[in-house]
Amino acid sequence: MSRKPKIDKTANLIGQLVRRRRTEAGLTQKELAERLGLGYITMISQIENEYVAVPPALWTKISKALNFEGSEFVTLCLWEYQPEIYRALFGDLGKAEVDEVLGRLGHRLH
Repeated sequence: MSRKPKIDKTANLIGQLVRRRRTEAGLTQKELAERLGLGYITMISQIENEYVAVPPALWTKISKALNFEGSEFVTLCLWEYQPEIYRALFGDLGKAEVDEVLGRLGHRLH
C-alpha cells in the first residue's frame, strides 16, 4: 500500500506551525479536532504531516482555537495557498503594512 504523496512546502510551513501551536497549547489532535467541530482527528493529522492543505473553512477556526493574533493565521494561509488573491488584495506590502490594512478593515467592519 503506497502512501499519499506530501504536498508542497506550503503545507510543510503551515503544518509545522499548527503542530507547534497545538502542542504549546497542550492540546491533543483529538482535542483540537473537537474544538474545530470535526468528528475525527484525521484532518489534523493530515495537516500536520503535510498531506493536505488547511481547508479555507478551517482558517478562522484554527486561528481562534490556537490563539493566533488577529488575522495572522488566515493571512498566512491566504499568502501560502492563494497567492493570486493575496497579491490582488495586498500587492507587495510587507507584514507590518498588511497588518495595518487589516486593522483598518477590522475597524470599518465593526
